[in-house]
Amino acid sequence: MKKIVIIFSAVLIFSACDYSLDETIYSEIDAAKYELGASDLDATLAPVYSSIGTMIKTWHGVVFDEGNDYMQLCSNGSGWYDGGVYNRMHLHTWPDNQSHMWRRWRDFNTGVFRANNALFLIESGEVPVDENLKPNLIAQIKAVRAYFNWQLMDYFGRVPLVLDFSGELLAQSERVDIYNHLVQELEQIIPELSTDVNLSTYGKMNQWAARTLLANIYLNAEVYTGTSQWDKCIEQCDAVINSGKYTLAANYKDNFIVNNQNSPEIILAIPCDFIYGVGINFWRACLHAASKAKYNSVVTAWGTGSVKGTPQFLDMYEEGDKRLADCWDFGPQISSSGEPILGGYDVIGKPMTFTKPLPDGLTNGESQGYRLNVYDPTGGNGRLDNDIILFRYAQVLMMKAECLLRTGKADEAAAIVTQVRMRSFDDPADAAISGTELAGPTTYRYGKYVVDYGLDYAQIIEAMQRGDDEYIASKITELNIGQGLSIDNMDQQVADMKAQLAGKSVSEYFIDDDVSDIQYGRMLDEWGKEVLYEFTRRRDLIRFNVYTTKSWLTHVPNGDYRKIFPIPLNAISTNSLLQQNEGYY
Repeated sequence: MKKIVIIFSAVLIFSACDYSLDETIYSEIDAAKYELGASDLDATLAPVYSSIGTMIKTWHGVVFDEGNDYMQLCSNGSGWYDGGVYNRMHLHTWPDNQSHMWRRWRDFNTGVFRANNALFLIESGEVPVDENLKPNLIAQIKAVRAYFNWQLMDYFGRVPLVLDFSGELLAQSERVDIYNHLVQELEQIIPELSTDVNLSTYGKMNQWAARTLLANIYLNAEVYTGTSQWDKCIEQCDAVINSGKYTLAANYKDNFIVNNQNSPEIILAIPCDFIYGVGINFWRACLHAASKAKYNSVVTAWGTGSVKGTPQFLDMYEEGDKRLADCWDFGPQISSSGEPILGGYDVIGKPMTFTKPLPDGLTNGESQGYRLNVYDPTGGNGRLDNDIILFRYAQVLMMKAECLLRTGKADEAAAIVTQVRMRSFDDPADAAISGTELAGPTTYRYGKYVVDYGLDYAQIIEAMQRGDDEYIASKITELNIGQGLSIDNMDQQVADMKAQLAGKSVSEYFIDDDVSDIQYGRMLDEWGKEVLYEFTRRRDLIRFNVYTTKSWLTHVPNGDYRKIFPIPLNAISTNSLLQQNEGYY
């Protein structure tokens, strides 16, 4: 990036290793050792904002969406089993010592600690601040702290609500009490935040970012407290919309290109710049090492990559929806010079074609699975220069639409969702969605695989029933190419497949879930396709009562208590006041 490095420049060297659990922080000012002045203000604020980047920039940030219904981390010929840590996320069998949980707990609490430290330095006068600037600075810090406390409460349920720099160990607060505090504090500080949208506020908490945060909290209020707050969510969304500060980008992908800082849609982003050491490296967990030749990346991805799209989710995309190609890498892999890219593991020396079918969500071959590819990796180094989006205007519109839908205004909601969809379809008629459709059932085919490739065989049986040999041939092509198998005579292959499955029932291969209890299921679908890998899917699935009740691939429901994660064993061992969440004993 060519911008917003000043606020972060004091901190961009702080993370020496992606995998270390202990960090030496060079970006924080020790007031006991140094006499601080007004010039140290940036160094005081920088650790607060940098904590958000720490939380997401490495591929470990995948915990935000891992275990959800749109992607899996599969082991393969290049590795990625890692003691079953990713399989456990897919199966919802994670224990209290799962590394994912500890990293998130540590990162969120580090953010809270740094915010409280900055507040202490400013409010105590340790760092002199112009009295005219102080209310805005304090409001910024409290808004960032609210973001971290929200994340802690959302992921872990009952957590300590730490609001000072005393270092005193605290017991957990009830979720409803944390919710009430967050709402009260955000409503109090929002008027103190800047309403500007320019270079000086990019990557910072301005009024609109804080309102979007508050809208998110209101959107999930029923999960946190048992009482919905749809109208209050709409109120915050309307404030952002009516500000006139943001518009939808002309193209969906414009939000995720290398130099995406000019998108008119971004409300809050993490500024990234490889030169200064900040950027997302998650792309290296998604793509194949050989993809370097396609995207002219400086470094290679890790092995064959691991993150693959769930076939049931991918089937939701309608014909003509450009977001499929904007978000996923699939089909024949061709280098930038026009040559076929060859496999190096289970399809050694053969042209690679990324195909949709996955055997089980746990293991796969190097050609199997669409690759998550939201942030453009072209020319990518170890860390991409693309700024990481936390909040954008489309999300605000979608929040308002859902709340309108839930309060009986389906047609108004549909008009907003249509507005969001319009840029992703060439034909406006294809983009349009009615209130009845939006309030209707999900198009996601929830259910579990009985055998490997269970859904694929079930779909072939259904095609046999309707006499669709063309579909059978396309499915056979995907299954064979994904496994590196050649097709010599397609007519014969189709005949053989039909003979193999003659007399078989769908349920012998795939067992469909009853989705009639998913209220407003189509709205959930639209969330998934528009806000992909933007750290919302788990919350969305919980809000629509899907996360712990439905099956996908080989994942089956494994306890309603898994709507929240366990308090990490490392945390409990250092704070005797913490009690483990129910179900994880």
